[in-house]
Amino acid sequence: MEEVREMNIVVCDDDEVIRKKIIQMCFKFQNETHITGEIIEMSSGEDVLNYHEQIDVLILDIELPGKNGIQVMREIEQEQSYDYIVFVSSHQEAVWNSFSCKTVGFIRKPIEYEQLRRILKKVAELKNEEFLIEIDTDQGVCVVKSSDLIYIKGEGSYTRIVTKNESLIVRKTLSQWEKQLTGMNMLRAHKSYFINMEYIKNIKQNVILDTGEEIKISRLRKSELLEKYHTFLKKKAFFL
Repeated sequence: MEEVREMNIVVCDDDEVIRKKIIQMCFKFQNETHITGEIIEMSSGEDVLNYHEQIDVLILDIELPGKNGIQVMREIEQEQSYDYIVFVSSHQEAVWNSFSCKTVGFIRKPIEYEQLRRILKKVAELKNEEFLIEIDTDQGVCVVKSSDLIYIKGEGSYTRIVTKNESLIVRKTLSQWEKQLTGMNMLRAHKSYFINMEYIKNIKQNVILDTGEEIKISRLRKSELLEKYHTFLKKKAFFL
């Protein structure tokens, strides 16, 4: 794992004074931590939805004109451009509607620097947990970031590796993958699947992914799976 040195941030708030204040705080965080990256300002949910460059963290006001922050969150849950969301709001009760697989924090206005600093530090820590996975294919060795891996499906003596950008067939069993995946946020949801918990939208009768796919859960292991997933969410979330 390599320590994160870059973090691209979008700040979206329709109040220009608040938006500029948050941006100043982000610059202060960069200066203190020596983490570089773009800081982009937006004033509407539509701006967020129309932006498709890779962003590490989206600082999003809930009370936006037009599409509000919650509506924007629901639309980008399947969008891979935004890795993490931090919500800001004047209303504490809004926290209950702001949770998603991408949410890492909620800050109540007026925002203080220490609150934002702690959450951005948490995002940096999450990014530091990324692993590089070497995959042997017929075309040679392919390197995939653990954060790009959605799931691995066992298909007999082969496995299908599904990432954000491609699907690969590899001559390697799921059991052989198990040791290599140690320490990653992978959940053994079924005898044929390892799923990256970052891409789980919900767990009901089946696992529902951000991509819209549904994967069966082992009935005997459902309680254990839910416990592991809730532990993962608690570790990831950072509400203030």
